[in-house]
Amino acid sequence: MFPLTAHHNAIERFAFEGALTTASFYLANMGLLNFKPFTSHTRAISHDIVLDLKVALPARKPRPQRPQRKAVHLPVEIIMHILEAGYFSDEFKPDDQLLRNCALVCRVWSGPAQKLLFRSVTLRDQLAFDSFKLAIDSSSDKGTMLADSVVRMRVVLDHNQPGHLSETSFARAVASCPKLYELGLFIYGRGPSGGCSGIGNDVRDSIVDSTLSRPSPSFSRNTLSRLRLGPRIAALQYGSSCADDEYLFQLLDVWPSVRSLEVRGVPPQLPATASISYSGALEELHMNFQSKPSTDFMNWLLQNSGRSMRILDLEREPSNDLLEHLVGRHASTLESLALPSCCSRESAAVVGQCEKLKEFRVEHSLGTPLVYKMLPEGIQHVALGVDRDTPLEAVLSMVKTRDELQVLTLQVWEGGLRHPAMPSLKMECAARGIELRITRDVRVFRTMIRGDPVPSVSFPRMKSLSNVQHMRAVSL
Repeated sequence: MFPLTAHHNAIERFAFEGALTTASFYLANMGLLNFKPFTSHTRAISHDIVLDLKVALPARKPRPQRPQRKAVHLPVEIIMHILEAGYFSDEFKPDDQLLRNCALVCRVWSGPAQKLLFRSVTLRDQLAFDSFKLAIDSSSDKGTMLADSVVRMRVVLDHNQPGHLSETSFARAVASCPKLYELGLFIYGRGPSGGCSGIGNDVRDSIVDSTLSRPSPSFSRNTLSRLRLGPRIAALQYGSSCADDEYLFQLLDVWPSVRSLEVRGVPPQLPATASISYSGALEELHMNFQSKPSTDFMNWLLQNSGRSMRILDLEREPSNDLLEHLVGRHASTLESLALPSCCSRESAAVVGQCEKLKEFRVEHSLGTPLVYKMLPEGIQHVALGVDRDTPLEAVLSMVKTRDELQVLTLQVWEGGLRHPAMPSLKMECAARGIELRITRDVRVFRTMIRGDPVPSVSFPRMKSLSNVQHMRAVSL
């Protein structure tokens, strides 16, 4: 038998040690106890706990495969309509950058975009000609198609620039485009032999012409022969920095088919070797000379145009005698007349002689209001510059009394929109169904009022791709 006291002491000791052990275990697992006096155990027990959070998902049912859709191919006609809608930029010029981007869309778009892109070509140097010649290679169908697409060409012959376009390359480029309708040729610089443009110095041409004396700059025989074998040019734009060259006279001799002529720069001097007169009959003439042209040159140029001249555009202020000579000579046939300004009663009287006038244009804002009273009943288009001092009351009166008037174009200069008569003019045009076109960009104004060099029964003439189709048909 154990003593009762001893028994109780043993039980109390066991209970006390057990409680300490249990408390030590909980505190240690809670991180609140890290010293040994509270536990009777010296061995640490480690626990590895692994949690599996993955949940088994039900197997996905296979989806039925959709039938592959076939690519939709637009007809070439629709693609052409889309590209033609964006052909002109806001300045009424071919948007070459847009057409280049469209040519990179896909093969189906490439052909129509390039065809539109080649309708108007500019050659400024020999490198540009080399690329152009490679593109219109007649040995391929694509090259032939691109060559047939060219209806406008602008050529710069500048001997002052390195790698300038040669005379031979110019002739080859023109001869390679059978449907070329409009050609612009601009010649600058002075060659080492005294020629203003430095052209005609090719080795081949110099051998052919070694025995010929060419005191005035002119095209070689080979160049003229190539040009004669090429297309019949109907519209020619020409500019030169030399007065004694013979280029213009040679070109008009090669192409009596020219009906629209634009000449600018230095007025040419009539050479001694020139024929009696230009054999062709001009329908429209645009002049922008730095000085007054000679009477001999004007008589030579317009000798056979007395009954055919319909459009006369003078970009620089003419003298009274020149205006009287040109307008008075063709007053019975003129349908369109453009002057820088019309400030005197004398000039207004000259305009009043044109009884068949359908279009009258002035760019400057200053002018005599008398000229708008002198315009005939059949006037269809009037274009003028407007500032705060322009006599718009006379224009407003003309709008009210000319039943044939269809379009009024305004080039707004400083203060033009704040003109007191501008609201009344807008309301009157709207009431009578007259189209009112307003621009602040003189470049856009000049492009809008000129149009394409094609025959027209109404004015203003427009720039459109339908005119290009007419150009292609005429060149056939």
